[in-house]
Amino acid sequence: MFQQLKIRLKRVQVNFRRFGLINTIKYLFQNIIVKRPVNQINYYFKRKEYPQNIIFITALPKSGSTWLSNMFADLDGFDLFAPMKWNTYISKKWDDTRWDLDIDTFKEFKNKLAVIRGHTWAIPQNLLALKDSNLKYIIGVRDPRDKLISEYWHSRNFPGHWAHDQAHKLSIDEFITNKLESGEFEKETINWIRSWLKNRDFKKSIIIRYEDMLINSNLVLEKTFKFLGFKTDQKKIENIIEKNSFAKVTGRNRGKSDNAKFIRKGVSGEWKTIFSKEHKLLFSNIGEDIIKDLGYEPTQLHG
Repeated sequence: MFQQLKIRLKRVQVNFRRFGLINTIKYLFQNIIVKRPVNQINYYFKRKEYPQNIIFITALPKSGSTWLSNMFADLDGFDLFAPMKWNTYISKKWDDTRWDLDIDTFKEFKNKLAVIRGHTWAIPQNLLALKDSNLKYIIGVRDPRDKLISEYWHSRNFPGHWAHDQAHKLSIDEFITNKLESGEFEKETINWIRSWLKNRDFKKSIIIRYEDMLINSNLVLEKTFKFLGFKTDQKKIENIIEKNSFAKVTGRNRGKSDNAKFIRKGVSGEWKTIFSKEHKLLFSNIGEDIIKDLGYEPTQLHG
């Protein structure tokens, strides 16, 4: 009991540092006082409508995972939750935030209709937890070249990010060069993608590319709902997409950037105009296998 209280207090502290007092109060009210009791009621009335009561999404950071998880949380009866034991504190370096799973992660939501999203790696512990849960799950990815650009602006504007100080000192050109030359980007991003492509359960998982969501969200959601065994009518899908559209959420048209915002631009292919020839060569040496495996345009086509 004391340990759970300690975890909750730490999460409140993180929310306060990230979002301020008003949003922290909203978080406490919505998640503790309202969301969990209401969701449990929804579970008892709606659980027979769904083949599984938990939708687990593991996604590459800055790959549209917030957008994706919010859309699934708009399914009738579902809500977005963060597990009690999840390591979601503000880390001091990229590999401090583990997002690891254990058996209790899913047991916590046995009486909920829950969407759980994290940046979980495909390491043995996490793969075993997913296997034991018998859940179908979603893997979200993005062109890593665009992810690197998005990472620069995110770390620059988010004081809690481990690379905040570094990004403030560097131009975007210097940041990209440093990430690619140091091997850091391969360790934190390329290897994350490799780990899931190699180790995922092909029958139990589906890969969603951010770029496909941009092109045709409707088709991607239809395909994913079918994979999960969920029956959702077309009108409901359209309503979910509209509610979570870039324009609705940000008040801006897609492509109109605000580099100071978490949701910055909402486009793909930005790397083609940002990467220098040196960047393209550096990236090709470490990540071209991922580009091929995920079906993206080869880097040197734009060299």
